[in-house]
Amino acid sequence: TVASIQVLERAGDLAGVSMGQIEQATVQLTRRLSQAASGTGPAVDALDRLRLSAKDLHDFGVMVSDQDARQIERTNDAISRLGLIWRGVSNQLAVAAAPALEAVAKEVWSRMGLALDAAFANMAAGSGRG
Repeated sequence: TVASIQVLERAGDLAGVSMGQIEQATVQLTRRLSQAASGTGPAVDALDRLRLSAKDLHDFGVMVSDQDARQIERTNDAISRLGLIWRGVSNQLAVAAAPALEAVAKEVWSRMGLALDAAFANMAAGSGRG
């Protein structure tokens, strides 16, 4: 889903990994699992140690056909384009809202400063120092 791609992208950002690197790792994983499904490749031993089989993973939707992989790639490309559009819209909204948000922040900061000054003055007066 779009939400899961966004979560994956955010997790990658936090880990310092780009979506391109995640996509490349996914391609490699799919290739190795496809090899394992035919009984070859380095993933066979790893899956055996985990007591899994490539068929089990295919049953859970992890392994996909070449046609499905191409469709997934097209979907990821479309999601990436939508992400760019969303960033552009977000940037435009931020530009438009910045003056109003700055005014609100300045007012809140000012009122909080006055409230804190009054609170400290009251505390000082109550302790006999003021």
